[in-house]
Amino acid sequence: MATRRGAIEGWVLALCTTATMAGCDELDAGRPVLDDDGLRAPAGDPRQGSGEGVITPVVFVPTDEDPGAERIAAVDAALADVWSWYDVQLGDRHLVVAPLQVVHGQRDAATYRGDRGGPDIWALGPDELRAALGASPWDNGHLVLLVGAGLSGWAGGAGNGVAGFSVLGMESLTDPARCEGNWWCTPEFWRGTAIHELGHGLTLPHSVDPSIMAFHGDWSHRALLDEPDYPEVATVRALPFTAPDTDDGGAMPTEPDPPPPDEPPSQEPSGCGEVDYAGRCDDATLVWCEDEVLRSYDCGAVGMTCGWQDDVVGNNCL
Repeated sequence: MATRRGAIEGWVLALCTTATMAGCDELDAGRPVLDDDGLRAPAGDPRQGSGEGVITPVVFVPTDEDPGAERIAAVDAALADVWSWYDVQLGDRHLVVAPLQVVHGQRDAATYRGDRGGPDIWALGPDELRAALGASPWDNGHLVLLVGAGLSGWAGGAGNGVAGFSVLGMESLTDPARCEGNWWCTPEFWRGTAIHELGHGLTLPHSVDPSIMAFHGDWSHRALLDEPDYPEVATVRALPFTAPDTDDGGAMPTEPDPPPPDEPPSQEPSGCGEVDYAGRCDDATLVWCEDEVLRSYDCGAVGMTCGWQDDVVGNNCL
Protein backbone atom coordinates (compact mmCIF):
# COMPACT_ATOMS: atom_id res chain seq x y z
CA MET A 1 0.00 0.00 0.00
CA ALA A 2 1.14 3.58 -0.51
CA THR A 3 3.26 4.91 2.26
CA ARG A 4 1.17 7.00 4.63
CA ARG A 5 3.45 7.97 7.40
CA GLY A 6 1.74 10.04 10.06
CA ALA A 7 4.49 12.65 10.00
CA ILE A 8 3.28 16.07 8.86
CA GLU A 9 5.55 17.58 6.16
CA GLY A 10 6.41 21.13 5.38
CA TRP A 11 -7.89 20.55 -7.51
CA VAL A 12 -14.05 18.36 -12.20
CA LEU A 13 -15.55 21.22 -10.34
CA ALA A 14 -16.39 24.39 -8.27
CA LEU A 15 -17.32 26.86 -5.69
CA CYS A 16 -20.43 27.73 -3.71
CA THR A 17 -20.80 30.66 -1.36
CA THR A 18 -21.30 29.55 2.21
CA ALA A 19 -23.96 32.15 2.91
CA THR A 20 -26.31 31.66 -0.03
CA MET A 21 -25.06 28.46 -1.69
CA ALA A 22 -25.36 30.41 -4.94
CA GLY A 23 -24.62 28.38 -8.03
CA CYS A 24 -24.84 25.01 -6.30
CA ASP A 25 -26.25 21.95 -7.97
CA GLU A 26 -29.22 20.11 -6.61
CA LEU A 27 -29.48 16.37 -7.06
CA ASP A 28 -32.11 13.81 -6.15
CA ALA A 29 -35.13 15.95 -5.29
CA GLY A 30 -33.23 18.95 -4.03
CA ARG A 31 -30.39 17.44 -2.02
CA PRO A 32 -27.60 20.02 -2.30
CA VAL A 33 -23.99 19.40 -3.17
CA LEU A 34 -21.11 21.78 -2.72
CA ASP A 35 -19.95 22.23 -6.28
CA ASP A 36 -21.04 23.04 -9.83
CA ASP A 37 -19.43 22.98 -13.26
CA GLY A 38 -17.62 26.30 -12.94
CA LEU A 39 -14.02 25.10 -12.70
CA ARG A 40 -11.98 23.50 -15.42
CA ALA A 41 -8.68 21.66 -15.55
CA PRO A 42 -6.00 22.37 -18.16
CA ALA A 43 -5.90 19.87 -21.01
CA GLY A 44 -4.01 16.72 -20.20
CA ASP A 45 -0.72 15.74 -21.73
CA PRO A 46 -1.67 13.76 -24.89
CA ARG A 47 1.23 11.41 -24.14
CA GLN A 48 -0.46 10.70 -20.77
CA GLY A 49 2.71 11.54 -18.94
CA SER A 50 5.18 8.97 -17.79
CA GLY A 51 6.03 7.23 -14.55
CA GLU A 52 4.04 7.27 -11.34
CA GLY A 53 1.96 10.09 -9.95
CA VAL A 54 1.51 11.19 -6.36
CA ILE A 55 -1.34 12.83 -4.43
CA THR A 56 -0.05 15.45 -2.02
CA PRO A 57 -2.38 16.58 0.80
CA VAL A 58 -1.70 20.16 1.92
CA VAL A 59 -2.90 22.25 4.85
CA PHE A 60 -2.82 25.77 3.39
CA VAL A 61 -2.48 28.62 5.90
CA PRO A 62 -3.38 32.23 4.86
CA THR A 63 -1.56 35.09 6.52
CA ASP A 64 -4.41 35.81 8.96
CA GLU A 65 -4.99 32.19 10.04
CA ASP A 66 -3.21 30.03 12.58
CA PRO A 67 -4.71 26.52 12.73
CA GLY A 68 -2.13 25.24 15.21
CA ALA A 69 -0.55 21.82 15.49
CA GLU A 70 -3.64 20.10 16.94
CA ARG A 71 -5.92 21.09 14.06
CA ILE A 72 -3.30 20.20 11.49
CA ALA A 73 -2.99 16.80 13.14
CA ALA A 74 -6.81 16.47 13.05
CA VAL A 75 -6.77 17.02 9.28
CA ASP A 76 -4.07 14.38 8.90
CA ALA A 77 -6.09 11.89 10.97
CA ALA A 78 -9.35 12.58 9.06
CA LEU A 79 -7.58 12.16 5.72
CA ALA A 80 -6.78 8.59 6.78
CA ASP A 81 -10.53 7.91 6.40
CA VAL A 82 -10.39 9.37 2.87
CA TRP A 83 -7.49 7.15 1.82
CA SER A 84 -9.08 4.07 3.41
CA TRP A 85 -12.39 4.72 1.62
CA TYR A 86 -10.63 4.77 -1.74
CA ASP A 87 -8.62 1.67 -0.85
CA VAL A 88 -11.85 -0.27 -0.33
CA GLN A 89 -13.28 0.97 -3.63
CA LEU A 90 -10.17 0.20 -5.69
CA GLY A 91 -9.80 -3.45 -4.71
CA ASP A 92 -6.21 -4.56 -5.18
CA ARG A 93 -4.95 -1.05 -5.95
CA HIS A 94 -4.57 2.02 -3.74
CA LEU A 95 -3.93 5.74 -4.03
CA VAL A 96 -0.31 6.84 -3.94
CA VAL A 97 -0.25 9.47 -1.22
CA ALA A 98 2.57 11.66 0.07
CA PRO A 99 2.82 12.86 3.68
CA LEU A 100 0.75 15.89 4.65
CA GLN A 101 2.45 19.21 3.85
CA VAL A 102 1.90 22.58 5.55
CA VAL A 103 2.13 25.59 3.20
CA HIS A 104 1.86 29.20 4.35
CA GLY A 105 0.13 31.46 1.82
CA GLN A 106 1.05 34.99 0.84
CA ARG A 107 -2.45 36.52 1.24
CA ASP A 108 -5.33 36.59 3.71
CA ALA A 109 -8.22 34.11 3.78
CA ALA A 110 -10.76 36.55 2.30
CA THR A 111 -8.61 36.87 -0.82
CA TYR A 112 -8.35 33.11 -1.25
CA ARG A 113 -12.12 32.74 -0.72
CA GLY A 114 -12.71 35.28 -3.52
CA ASP A 115 -14.63 37.66 -1.25
CA ARG A 116 -13.11 40.69 -2.96
CA GLY A 117 -14.05 39.61 -6.48
CA GLY A 118 -10.50 39.04 -7.66
CA PRO A 119 -8.45 35.86 -8.16
CA ASP A 120 -9.16 33.21 -5.54
CA ILE A 121 -7.49 30.03 -4.32
CA TRP A 122 -8.14 28.26 -7.63
CA ALA A 123 -6.16 30.90 -9.53
CA LEU A 124 -3.59 31.79 -6.89
CA GLY A 125 -2.93 28.42 -5.33
CA PRO A 126 -0.94 26.64 -8.06
CA ASP A 127 1.86 29.21 -8.23
CA GLU A 128 2.12 29.48 -4.45
CA LEU A 129 2.23 25.70 -4.14
CA ARG A 130 4.97 25.49 -6.76
CA ALA A 131 7.02 28.05 -4.85
CA ALA A 132 6.59 26.13 -1.60
CA LEU A 133 6.69 22.51 -2.77
CA GLY A 134 8.62 22.67 -6.02
CA ALA A 135 5.64 21.52 -8.11
CA SER A 136 2.24 22.87 -9.14
CA PRO A 137 -0.95 20.77 -9.03
CA TRP A 138 -0.94 21.12 -12.82
CA ASP A 139 2.51 19.59 -13.32
CA ASN A 140 2.32 16.08 -14.76
CA GLY A 141 2.30 13.43 -12.07
CA HIS A 142 0.97 15.72 -9.35
CA LEU A 143 -2.46 16.01 -7.74
CA VAL A 144 -2.88 18.30 -4.74
CA LEU A 145 -5.69 17.97 -2.19
CA LEU A 146 -5.62 21.39 -0.50
CA VAL A 147 -7.35 21.90 2.85
CA GLY A 148 -7.43 25.63 3.46
CA ALA A 149 -7.66 27.32 6.84
CA GLY A 150 -10.33 30.03 6.63
CA LEU A 151 -11.73 28.74 3.32
CA SER A 152 -14.89 27.65 5.16
CA GLY A 153 -17.32 26.14 2.60
CA TRP A 154 -15.07 26.53 -0.45
CA ALA A 155 -15.09 23.22 -2.31
CA GLY A 156 -14.04 22.28 -5.82
CA GLY A 157 -11.82 20.08 -7.91
CA ALA A 158 -10.71 19.22 -11.42
CA GLY A 159 -8.28 16.84 -13.09
CA ASN A 160 -7.04 15.94 -16.56
CA GLY A 161 -5.75 12.43 -15.95
CA VAL A 162 -2.11 13.33 -15.38
CA ALA A 163 -2.56 16.21 -12.91
CA GLY A 164 -5.28 17.60 -10.66
CA PHE A 165 -6.30 20.10 -8.00
CA SER A 166 -8.93 19.60 -5.27
CA VAL A 167 -9.77 22.22 -2.62
CA LEU A 168 -11.93 22.42 0.49
CA GLY A 169 -12.01 24.44 3.69
CA MET A 170 -11.06 22.95 7.03
CA GLU A 171 -13.48 24.67 9.43
CA SER A 172 -16.29 22.08 9.22
CA LEU A 173 -13.76 19.51 10.42
CA THR A 174 -11.64 21.37 12.94
CA ASP A 175 -13.77 24.34 14.10
CA PRO A 176 -17.49 23.85 13.33
CA ALA A 177 -18.39 26.84 15.50
CA ARG A 178 -17.05 29.07 12.72
CA CYS A 179 -19.55 27.70 10.17
CA GLU A 180 -22.39 26.71 12.52
CA GLY A 181 -25.82 26.74 10.87
CA ASN A 182 -24.61 25.71 7.41
CA TRP A 183 -25.91 22.32 6.25
CA TRP A 184 -22.43 21.14 5.28
CA CYS A 185 -20.76 22.10 8.55
CA THR A 186 -20.02 18.79 10.28
CA PRO A 187 -16.84 16.73 10.57
CA GLU A 188 -18.55 13.75 8.88
CA PHE A 189 -19.74 15.85 5.93
CA TRP A 190 -16.19 17.17 5.65
CA ARG A 191 -14.93 13.66 4.99
CA GLY A 192 -17.52 13.14 2.25
CA THR A 193 -16.61 16.47 0.69
CA ALA A 194 -12.91 15.58 0.68
CA ILE A 195 -13.66 12.21 -1.00
CA HIS A 196 -15.97 13.87 -3.55
CA GLU A 197 -13.62 16.72 -4.47
CA LEU A 198 -10.68 14.35 -4.71
CA GLY A 199 -12.87 12.33 -7.10
CA HIS A 200 -13.12 15.40 -9.33
CA GLY A 201 -9.34 15.75 -9.14
CA LEU A 202 -9.22 12.12 -10.32
CA THR A 203 -11.31 13.20 -13.38
CA LEU A 204 -14.68 11.87 -12.15
CA PRO A 205 -17.74 13.99 -13.08
CA HIS A 206 -21.02 14.10 -11.18
CA SER A 207 -22.87 10.80 -11.22
CA VAL A 208 -25.96 8.98 -9.94
CA ASP A 209 -26.86 7.19 -6.71
CA PRO A 210 -25.26 5.48 -4.91
CA SER A 211 -22.04 7.08 -6.12
CA ILE A 212 -20.08 9.45 -3.90
CA MET A 213 -20.02 11.65 -7.02
CA ALA A 214 -23.80 12.09 -6.76
CA PHE A 215 -23.92 13.17 -3.11
CA HIS A 216 -21.44 13.02 -0.29
CA GLY A 217 -23.23 13.83 2.96
CA ASP A 218 -23.50 10.11 3.75
CA TRP A 219 -20.03 9.16 2.50
CA SER A 220 -19.68 5.94 4.48
CA HIS A 221 -22.72 4.50 2.64
CA ARG A 222 -21.50 5.63 -0.79
CA ALA A 223 -19.26 3.97 -3.37
CA LEU A 224 -17.61 4.38 -6.74
CA LEU A 225 -19.65 2.80 -9.52
CA ASP A 226 -18.28 0.17 -11.86
CA GLU A 227 -20.88 0.18 -14.64
CA PRO A 228 -20.63 0.70 -18.43
CA ASP A 229 -22.18 4.17 -18.20
CA TYR A 230 -20.35 5.05 -15.00
CA PRO A 231 -16.91 3.35 -15.03
CA GLU A 232 -15.69 5.21 -11.98
CA VAL A 233 -13.67 2.39 -10.45
CA ALA A 234 -11.97 1.53 -13.74
CA THR A 235 -11.23 5.21 -14.41
CA VAL A 236 -9.46 5.78 -11.11
CA ARG A 237 -7.63 2.44 -11.22
CA ALA A 238 -6.11 3.39 -14.61
CA LEU A 239 -4.68 6.72 -13.42
CA PRO A 240 -1.02 7.21 -12.52
CA PHE A 241 -2.12 8.08 -8.98
CA THR A 242 -2.78 4.44 -8.05
CA ALA A 243 -0.49 1.48 -7.55
CA PRO A 244 -0.94 -2.26 -6.88
CA ASP A 245 -1.25 -3.45 -3.30
CA THR A 246 1.65 -5.33 -1.80
CA ASP A 247 1.51 -9.07 -1.15
CA ASP A 248 0.69 -8.50 2.50
CA GLY A 249 -2.48 -6.56 1.61
CA GLY A 250 -0.85 -3.16 1.74
CA ALA A 251 -0.18 -2.93 5.45
CA MET A 252 2.20 -0.29 6.68
CA PRO A 253 5.72 -1.63 6.99
CA THR A 254 6.71 -2.65 10.48
CA GLU A 255 10.05 -3.14 12.12
CA PRO A 256 11.22 -6.72 11.51
CA ASP A 257 11.82 -9.10 14.40
CA PRO A 258 15.47 -9.24 15.43
CA PRO A 259 17.32 -12.06 13.64
CA PRO A 260 18.35 -15.13 15.66
CA PRO A 261 21.80 -14.81 17.23
CA ASP A 262 23.37 -17.19 14.70
CA GLU A 263 22.07 -15.27 11.68
CA PRO A 264 23.58 -12.08 10.28
CA PRO A 265 21.36 -8.99 10.48
CA SER A 266 19.40 -8.08 7.38
CA GLN A 267 20.86 -5.48 5.06
CA GLU A 268 19.51 -1.94 5.30
CA PRO A 269 18.20 -0.25 2.12
CA SER A 270 21.14 0.83 -0.01
CA GLY A 271 20.14 4.50 -0.16
CA CYS A 272 19.69 5.03 3.57
CA GLY A 273 22.75 3.67 5.29
CA GLU A 274 21.81 2.49 8.76
CA VAL A 275 18.47 4.34 8.88
CA ASP A 276 15.34 2.20 8.49
CA TYR A 277 11.62 3.02 8.26
CA ALA A 278 11.29 3.45 12.04
CA GLY A 279 13.79 6.26 11.69
CA ARG A 280 15.50 8.36 14.29
CA CYS A 281 15.15 11.80 15.89
CA ASP A 282 17.87 14.38 15.44
CA ASP A 283 16.57 16.78 18.09
CA ALA A 284 13.23 17.94 16.55
CA THR A 285 14.04 16.60 13.08
CA LEU A 286 12.54 13.24 12.05
CA VAL A 287 14.78 11.18 9.75
CA TRP A 288 13.56 7.91 8.17
CA CYS A 289 14.03 5.63 5.15
CA GLU A 290 11.16 5.17 2.67
CA ASP A 291 11.39 3.38 -0.69
CA GLU A 292 15.19 3.35 -0.27
CA VAL A 293 15.24 7.14 -0.04
CA LEU A 294 16.45 8.96 3.06
CA ARG A 295 13.78 11.47 4.12
CA SER A 296 13.58 14.09 6.88
CA TYR A 297 11.11 16.57 8.34
CA ASP A 298 11.44 19.34 10.91
CA CYS A 299 8.69 18.56 13.44
CA GLY A 300 9.47 21.78 15.28
CA ALA A 301 8.36 23.81 12.26
CA VAL A 302 4.72 22.84 13.04
CA GLY A 303 5.05 23.06 16.81
CA MET A 304 5.64 19.36 17.38
CA THR A 305 8.46 17.26 18.76
CA CYS A 306 10.13 14.12 17.44
CA GLY A 307 9.76 10.90 19.41
CA TRP A 308 8.76 7.25 19.39
CA GLN A 309 5.09 6.71 18.37
CA ASP A 310 4.69 2.92 18.35
CA ASP A 311 6.16 -0.31 16.98
CA VAL A 312 4.27 0.07 13.67
CA VAL A 313 5.24 3.63 12.75
CA GLY A 314 8.41 4.06 14.79
CA ASN A 315 9.61 7.60 15.40
CA ASN A 316 7.26 10.36 14.30
CA CYS A 317 6.19 13.97 14.87
CA LEU A 318 4.18 14.05 18.10
